[in-house]
Amino acid sequence: MTSRQISFFFAAIGLWLLAAPVTFGYNDGIMILNDQITGVLLVILGFIAAMVSSRGQVPIFLIIGLWLSVAPLVFWALEPIAFLNDTLVGMIVLFCAFRYPGMQGRPEEPLGAAPPGWSFNPSGWGPRTCTIFLAMLCWFLSRYLSAYQLGYIQNVWDPFFGSETVQVLTSHVADFFPVSDAGLGAFAYSLEAFLGFQGNSQRWRTMPWLVILFGILVVPAGLVSIVLIVLQPIVVGAWCGLCLVIASCMLVMIMLTISEVVATLQFLIETKKSCGVFWPVFWKGARAIEAKNPIKDSWGISAPRNLALTAALGVWLMLSPSLLQITGIVSYSVYIAGPILVAVSIIYFEQFCLRHFSICPFPN
Repeated sequence: MTSRQISFFFAAIGLWLLAAPVTFGYNDGIMILNDQITGVLLVILGFIAAMVSSRGQVPIFLIIGLWLSVAPLVFWALEPIAFLNDTLVGMIVLFCAFRYPGMQGRPEEPLGAAPPGWSFNPSGWGPRTCTIFLAMLCWFLSRYLSAYQLGYIQNVWDPFFGSETVQVLTSHVADFFPVSDAGLGAFAYSLEAFLGFQGNSQRWRTMPWLVILFGILVVPAGLVSIVLIVLQPIVVGAWCGLCLVIASCMLVMIMLTISEVVATLQFLIETKKSCGVFWPVFWKGARAIEAKNPIKDSWGISAPRNLALTAALGVWLMLSPSLLQITGIVSYSVYIAGPILVAVSIIYFEQFCLRHFSICPFPN
């Protein structure tokens, strides 16, 4: 699609938002006002962008898309249709904004897809497809949990711990957040899936800023999930099975993402040393320096037996207090040690592989 076609599509989305409160029968005044304001902005900015045919409005479209995705959480939308409409429309706006010509970075090169010193491409579609799938799975599960916190459903199904999930979702830890923590997680996971889809298979050099942003979203979100898992048995005294599934998916996503972030940082550092520039390359990308390495069919992941056994030990530590009826300070220590042991072991799967390519920045 051309920039003019995308701009007209933004205007059409604005008209959709203007009609949504009447079409779906909103009764929530603040959400009606929100859709009307954002709808008018999209219509006006869409027609202006179509006439001037420039990318100057793209940052504003990105901000509007982000706001629509999070507004139902900020306003605690009273009706599920308003929550569904705004979050989906927000993601469509973000997707279209990234479809503007020139927003996908520099074109790919037929040769030299692997970074210098690497024998696999960390931005390949294999690991990225897996990451996108896991992010979407986390998104669906988190939206389901947030539907309970927002009052759209009365019960939550958990195949592992039953009613304990409700205790976690209504605990004072969850109440600490000013918005639904599950909904906030769903917002983050949707952005992770969206950013994982953006860019070509050489985005480690064509869109460095996107890879760094993607890594910032994936790694901290995964670490927050681990912290919340630790708090469940210690502070709340209950487990959330679906939360454990989400945290497990996030650990795998961290493992699949680290190599791409490392390759991008390496590329930026080497470009800075050789050319003396950083920010232009960070925002616009550049050609790789001597990127003529053969590419193997590899995801850059290896699971040595010692780390696999360590991860299994961490899982056992998480389950042992319930299975062995351990209580008191000992159970707290085990609950803390188990998730940390699993997380460190899985993250080191990829670090172990990076050492074999002599490009790992971590100390031995």
